[in-house]
Amino acid sequence: MGFKDLLVRSVPKASERYERAPHVKWRFLEGRAVLIDTNEGLFMHLNDVASCIWQGLDGQKSVDQIISDLDNAFDAPAHRLRKDLLRFLRRLSLMELIRRVESSRES
Repeated sequence: MGFKDLLVRSVPKASERYERAPHVKWRFLEGRAVLIDTNEGLFMHLNDVASCIWQGLDGQKSVDQIISDLDNAFDAPAHRLRKDLLRFLRRLSLMELIRRVESSRES
């Protein structure tokens, strides 16, 4: 991993799209996402907001679209939802549970 990769992982941009890593198995249990990182043996039980974010990480939605979904689903200030989303994306990215989807112009 190069320096550029670390920068990308630390500051997700509004237009970027992310997808779940293929080695992460998940499902909803009692309305919340449960993740298993099969590479590391890590188990995570997500809260409501994180579960909504996880569901949006399909490689199709941009960061801004996920924020819009959160805004529609939760009664919280938009700036707080954005901050929570960006923090969670950085964490998932550093843990290699998600990856940024390259757009055709970056290829």
